[in-house]
Parts: sequence; structure tokens; C-alpha cells
Amino acid sequence: MEIVGRGGSYVVQPLIWKGPTGGAPSFAFEQLRYSAPRRDADADFRRVAERLRELCVELDVEGAIEVEMIHGDGQYHIIEINPRVSGSTTMSIAASGLNTYECLLQMLLGTWPQTHPSLLREWRRFALQFPIVPPSAELIRDARRELDLVRASSFHIDGKVYASMVITCEFGNVTTLGAKLRSLCSRHDFLQPSMLAEVTNLMARTAGERIRTFPTPPAEADYPVLASGAR
Repeated sequence: MEIVGRGGSYVVQPLIWKGPTGGAPSFAFEQLRYSAPRRDADADFRRVAERLRELCVELDVEGAIEVEMIHGDGQYHIIEINPRVSGSTTMSIAASGLNTYECLLQMLLGTWPQTHPSLLREWRRFALQFPIVPPSAELIRDARRELDLVRASSFHIDGKVYASMVITCEFGNVTTLGAKLRSLCSRHDFLQPSMLAEVTNLMARTAGERIRTFPTPPAEADYPVLASGAR
């Protein structure tokens, strides 16, 4: 989870879930990561978010911090606080529409708002990042046309290519997202069957979650928001 702000005015970005802990060592970019409503876990987090905001005020944080946590038995256990943007920043932007990098520029220029309408970003989107095969130009073309594609990227480690895709949609469109992904997979075969099943199960859980009413997105003058498809 990421927090951005300065001068007592801080915004807590949505939680990014990275999967269960324990077991054999795993590589983050070979796992499904997502931001979606989880009613009980979200309720557990509200007090933690307030305490973290208080810490930012006390330390006079200016910029962005990333907080790594483990959630279990209704408790959040903080394991790291990193004073920087991170590998989760793109997901934070996709899930909230609040562009961390534009926020940092606002702070640099002295235009960061003194107050924000809410501690937690209640206006959120369903966002997920999953590993894919190295993408072809045709896949990227179709994904841009048919999905809200945030990013598709790859990098090399020890001669192996690791590729991933970040996508987002409104909560009300989660049920149709699955059909779009399956259609893309049938044409481009870019998702392993096990990962497609995992993504499908996540979307089913999200659609079944009792989602509270989310407020209208704040004005762009108050929150820098990237245009769709340009995150």
C-alpha cells in the first residue's frame, strides 16, 4: 500500500494484494497481484490507515512511502516501510486514478492541496497484474482496443524473459472483463491456463462481494488523474 502527501495532507492508496505468505520462495512477477474490495479486510485496515497517516504527520513525510504488510486473523502486521515509490506504484495508480508521479510534481511546484476530501481513496477501480507470455504486437494492439490496458512490459533476468500485464476496469464491469480476457486468450494464448483460472476466480469473488457505493471521482483539479489508457 502506498501513501502520498506532505504538510499533514496525505492520501492512502488502495490495498494491493500479492497473495499468501509462507511456503516456498516465490517471485512477485510470476504471481497475480490485484486491488479489489474485501469487505472484512478493508474494515480491518481503516484504523491501520489512520495510524499510518498519523505517523506521516509526526515524521513530516514529503512524497511517497510504500508499506508492506501481512494480513491475518483480522490484524495487519507491518513488515516494511519504504520511503520511495515501488513496484506497486503502477498498481496503486491503476486502482485509484491518483497518479503518484503527478502528486510528487505538485509537491515540488508547491501546488499540493492543503486538504483532501477523504483519508482513504474510496473511489477505486478493479485492477490486476498477472504474468503473461512475452507479448506480441498483435496482442498489445487488441488489448489496447478491448481492455483498459495500463501497461504490458517485460524484463530479462539470467536469460529468462518475465512479462506481465496490468489492466483495470470499473467494479460494475468486472463480470464482462472475464469474457474479454477469454476472447483474447483464444486468439493470442498469452495466459497460462492456471493463471486464467486464478484470474477468473478472483473476478467471480469480486463480483460476489457486497460492494458499497463509491462516491463520484473527485475533480481533476484536486486529484491528478491520468486519462484512460495512458497510465
